[in-house]
Amino acid sequence: MNQAVLNVIAEMETVFEKAGGDFAFENIYNEMISDDNYADEEVPYERAEADWNEITGIMNRFYQTCRESGEMDDFSFVFAVYCNFYIRKGFYLRMGVEAFEQKGDWFAQDQEYSECLRCLWKGIRDQKYIWFERALERKRVPVAAMYLFVRQAAEFSQAITEGKTPDEKQEAAMWERYESLPVDYREYALGEGNAHREAPNLAADDNWLPYINFCSAKEYLISYILVYYREILGKFGLDPQQMDDTEVYSALIAKFQIPQMGDFFVRSGRKWNRKIDPKSGKSIEQLCDFTSRLISMMCEAYGAYDQTYMPFTIFFEKLHALNNRNILGAEAERVSFCESMTIPDRQDAPGLRNMYLNIPVVLSEQITARFFLSRYDLFRKNRQLEQQLAENKRLSREKQDMMDHYAHSWKHISYPMTVKRVAEELSRTNLPLANRLFKAYNSERTLQGGLQILQYSISDQPDAVRDAFRQGFYCVGAQVGKSIRQVMEESVDLVLFKVLMEEADGSRKISRCRANLQKQHSLEALREQYIRCYIQGEGRQESVLDWFDANVFPMEVSVDALWQEIRVKEDDFSDFQLSELFVELFTNVLTHGTDWCRISLESGEQSMDICVANAPGEENHGTRMGLKTLGAIVDKINCGTELVGITSGISADNVYGVRIAFDRRIMYRRGRR
Repeated sequence: MNQAVLNVIAEMETVFEKAGGDFAFENIYNEMISDDNYADEEVPYERAEADWNEITGIMNRFYQTCRESGEMDDFSFVFAVYCNFYIRKGFYLRMGVEAFEQKGDWFAQDQEYSECLRCLWKGIRDQKYIWFERALERKRVPVAAMYLFVRQAAEFSQAITEGKTPDEKQEAAMWERYESLPVDYREYALGEGNAHREAPNLAADDNWLPYINFCSAKEYLISYILVYYREILGKFGLDPQQMDDTEVYSALIAKFQIPQMGDFFVRSGRKWNRKIDPKSGKSIEQLCDFTSRLISMMCEAYGAYDQTYMPFTIFFEKLHALNNRNILGAEAERVSFCESMTIPDRQDAPGLRNMYLNIPVVLSEQITARFFLSRYDLFRKNRQLEQQLAENKRLSREKQDMMDHYAHSWKHISYPMTVKRVAEELSRTNLPLANRLFKAYNSERTLQGGLQILQYSISDQPDAVRDAFRQGFYCVGAQVGKSIRQVMEESVDLVLFKVLMEEADGSRKISRCRANLQKQHSLEALREQYIRCYIQGEGRQESVLDWFDANVFPMEVSVDALWQEIRVKEDDFSDFQLSELFVELFTNVLTHGTDWCRISLESGEQSMDICVANAPGEENHGTRMGLKTLGAIVDKINCGTELVGITSGISADNVYGVRIAFDRRIMYRRGRR
């Protein structure tokens, strides 16, 4: 806390110390205790008024200093202390609550700031925390925020003590309030820092403003018990370090002369029965001696009792209270914080005035400082995660917007089918140039499809790919759209074109296809036949799949009844994805296969499956990276199901198989269209 603040408060406390010295009282230990309770009638009214005027003068000077320096937050803190002093020291009982606002330059000179100060005073006077909120609405004074934080912390701790789950929004508001406080205010609010004072006695806690006390009532009781137990031992001259646990009880009882008196009665009674002779005339003398010794013991016992009466009384009171708390458990402990209590109207109630001002707020033993601050650490981590999540969402949205923009733009400037038709027409007269156009067609189609999958994949909607794929199918029975066999035909046609037309694709994977195919065929012969049939159109009536089966190596294709009903929207997202899938499968067949291939499209109750089997050569086992990429896309298409998109493996008889499963509900759609 600012040293100027500490100095001005110390100056005010000096006034109280003078009054305490002038009006001290003697306690049961004959000790003079200072009395700065101005509500006590022993303090003349004139003295109470004079001292308060002196305190107000100190405040006026500090106000002028803060106004000139602009450090009005310092003044607002001291002003809150000033308000507490007025109630806590009992001035209000002698001078009236209303008299408070009649003094002080700050109420007269600064109209704008005075409204904030009046709200602070009303909040402290009435313990209505709405006034601290109103003070903050007028000026962002930290002391008002600190009052509200202490209140929020008390309510938060109360909820945990009662076994309730704290409200997340309220807890977040509490920690945000905490972070709004300057560091020294945070420290004071949690019972730390240079402005905080340790308080061994709750009723006489001399801190100025409310704070959270993490020393529970039970811990205070234990400390009281230890203090008064040591005091009892000290008054009896017993050193606890020199005594064994089993010796303590006997030593304390002996100080009250109880064993001695019992032994004396027994010994003296036996002696009288044997030796006292009533005729000898010594009975009276012996009786007097007995009585004298007994009285001496009783006096010693009473002296010990008188000396330790108060320590023993408090010791057993606190021990009994601790016992009751142990019986009742945590439910017995409550945060001493309420607005229902009225301002004490008794002169002898300084402890009640402390409680009314909530100095301090004592928490349950369940709420330790370590636990409390661990909740703050958790709040900060969660907030950081939320901020990171929000930033990730923002970046994702930004990427999505950019992706949407380029996908939209590309859609209007890219015409792959037009390029393909021009290339086919040009191939009749200029085959090299046509091949270049075919290469451009492949590039545009690949880029167009890639943009689409990227667009949907980075969407913040997890089912975006699934929805886009589903919308690319007509309902079964529709008379429009492509059949699944047409998609396969186009795909194998594209693969053959890229493999046989060397200028169309020079990628490493296609080069491996050519190398594998050359082991069994003449590429030149296949190329000439393919150009004649499918580029120049002389034999285009033959299915490309049948041509592959007859000229490359045997390929068995089977499509079940449900698959035959499927209709794909041309040039749609689903058309491209299925084409890419078949292109990958046919490319793998040409890259790794040797002499046969089987493709079957099967349907089940939950899935529509594409199954491919072929015999790979000894050196033709692939890395499966292409299938891994396809698998990620198929999983996105099957979003929300438990289907495994792609499974693959090699059987014992060296047959490599791949099964691709789609959610049947996506493709097989019933309806009018």
